[in-house]
Amino acid sequence: MNIQESLNLIISISTLGGIVFVIYKTFRDPDVKAERDIKELNVQCHLKHQRIDEINRETKEDVKEIRNDLKYMKENHLTHIERDINVVVGEQKEIKGQLKFLNDNLINFLKNAK
Repeated sequence: MNIQESLNLIISISTLGGIVFVIYKTFRDPDVKAERDIKELNVQCHLKHQRIDEINRETKEDVKEIRNDLKYMKENHLTHIERDINVVVGEQKEIKGQLKFLNDNLINFLKNAK
C-alpha cells in the first residue's frame, strides 16, 4: 500500500466519520431544541399559574370587601329606616293627641252652644 492509497483511505474514513457526525447532529439537535423549548414552556406555565393564583386571591379579597361594604350599607340603610319609622310613629302620636284635643274642644263647644 503506497502513500496515495493510504491517504485516500484516511480521507475516506474521515469523510465517513464526518457524514456519521452530521447525521448524528441532525437527529440530536431537534431533541436538544425540543428539550430547551419544553423547559421554557414549563417555566412560563409555572409563572402563569402563579399569576392566576395571585389574581384568584386578589379577586377573593375584593369579593370579601364588596360583601362587607354591602353588609355595612344594608345595616346603615336599616338604621335610617328604623329612625324614620320612629319619627313617623312619634308624629302620629302627636297628631293623634292634637286630634283628640280638637275633638274634645269641639264637643265642649257644641255642648255649650246648645
